[in-house]
Amino acid sequence: RTKGDTFRFLASTDQTHVSVNGSVVATLNKGQFFEQIISTASQITADQPILVAQYSNGQTFDGASADPFMMVVTPAAQYLASYTVTTPATGFSPNYVNIVAPTTGIGSIKLDGTVIAANLFSAIGSTGFSGAQVPLTVGSHTLTGSVPFGTIVYGFASFDGYGYAGGFSLS
Repeated sequence: RTKGDTFRFLASTDQTHVSVNGSVVATLNKGQFFEQIISTASQITADQPILVAQYSNGQTFDGASADPFMMVVTPAAQYLASYTVTTPATGFSPNYVNIVAPTTGIGSIKLDGTVIAANLFSAIGSTGFSGAQVPLTVGSHTLTGSVPFGTIVYGFASFDGYGYAGGFSLS
């Protein structure tokens, strides 16, 4: 997306300080939320638990062919080392998986048994994590790695869109 996505940060306790790339963007009380458009790979942190939702804005926002949709962003503590994900069978092109992984794991993450090229990953500031946007063909796909990593699967169509977290650990 050329103008970024809207991110919503929802606090679970009073006096929660939310930061984006090291700068405090909001101090929230229980049940309050703050929204911000983010257009680059960023680190989101808080000193208390928060829920982070990512909204892909609609077609009129930036001219991209899509409808709005919301995804819950998985915290790094809940990443897994393998996922099975799928795209809709028809109607959506393009489809993608965004991967966020410890930089040390680059080179070990595979899509359908093939290593994802390291040059697809970009460092996310000085966080020790890197991210990649990988195109997906229609159908089911398996992602595996030597370290836990996060996945978001999404796709676009004319005035339509979908997105979801590929999975997460509840342990």
